[in-house]
Amino acid sequence: QAGAAKAAVDDAAAKAEAAADAAGAQAREAAAEAEAQVEAAEEAAKEQAEAAEEAAKEQAEAAEEAAKQAAWAKAWEYVKLALVQIATSLMALLGLMVAKSPPNIAKALNMVVGKIEAKIKQPPNAAAKKVSAEVIEPCVGAIKEKVAEIFPKFRAVLEALLKVVSMKVPGLPF
Repeated sequence: QAGAAKAAVDDAAAKAEAAADAAGAQAREAAAEAEAQVEAAEEAAKEQAEAAEEAAKEQAEAAEEAAKQAAWAKAWEYVKLALVQIATSLMALLGLMVAKSPPNIAKALNMVVGKIEAKIKQPPNAAAKKVSAEVIEPCVGAIKEKVAEIFPKFRAVLEALLKVVSMKVPGLPF
């Protein structure tokens, strides 16, 4: 009976060991499969991040190019106005040279040139006011805000420094 019990125990131990080995193998397989899935997910996430970064770079480049084109267009408006003024001045000078001898013609031409100059100066003056309102005034406003923030702090530090400097230390001549 003892031999049969021992054989039963050995048989049960062998079955338990085989079951443990099988469970360990299954666990290793599951771990390897999970690791492969994690690696695949990491690779997919990396690819998505790279694609998103590339798309963001392309959008930034497109926005920068659009801003450059808009700046050139705006600059060309002012250059055109200046060229028109130069051409008008040259025409006026030519007209004055032609009309220099007869005084009455010169007076009439001066009146016409004066009216033309007044009409031509209107767009540049309006453009200058627009530039002032769009560009210069916001910059000045931003500077005023920064000054309003900085100077109270500067004044407080300066007052503290003056208090320290005005303190008399016993035993020192100053």
